[in-house]
Amino acid sequence: MRQIPLPKTGYGRHFKFLKDTFIPLPPLPEQRRIAAILEQADELRQLRREAGEKAEKLLPALFDEMFGEINSSWKEVKLGDVIAYLQPGKSISANLSQQKKGNVGCF
Repeated sequence: MRQIPLPKTGYGRHFKFLKDTFIPLPPLPEQRRIAAILEQADELRQLRREAGEKAEKLLPALFDEMFGEINSSWKEVKLGDVIAYLQPGKSISANLSQQKKGNVGCF
């Protein structure tokens, strides 16, 4: 419908132009094939939405399982107070010789 060129008639009705517009009508087997594809796409869309909802519930629990719950006794600090140096646009990575506890890039 968006591809049909309609004259600008302000608030006028467009039905009078649409009713005389020709549109391609595929044979019934092709219509069924298209409908089946659209149904599959809709099912996939629904599954994706459900997966997203499940992930929203699962990820916090998974985080807690992997790292433990965030304890209310933990102290909050400014990032600048715990990072000695940042250089914009530079990625800091450690090579094997740097991988000693306490060095930058080592966990």
